[in-house]
Amino acid sequence: MPFFLWSRTPANNGTADPTCPWPEGMAPAQVNDSARGNMARLREFADDIAGAIVTAGTSSAYTVASYETFDTLAHLGGKVRAIIGALGAAGRGALATARPGQTDSDGRR
Repeated sequence: MPFFLWSRTPANNGTADPTCPWPEGMAPAQVNDSARGNMARLREFADDIAGAIVTAGTSSAYTVASYETFDTLAHLGGKVRAIIGALGAAGRGALATARPGQTDSDGRR
């Protein structure tokens, strides 16, 4: 599960994200993979809120792909993302985002 599902209660995060599990009594050999998984999740979040997301599409119909994956619209709701428009605007334009579970050619959702 992505960063947005992590809990503020430390005990709830042991297996909250399969890419970076931190179960009690974990083997020392698993620590590196868990730490790297944490680093990747934090990088996704940082890129999403720091303007690393660049639009694609046309000047009247932008598309956006977040680095963090959302499985439902409810989990996407209320989240902050910083988006840099890469195309010159021709008046008003529409902005489309991938639906939960949909992946673009880079593997992002």
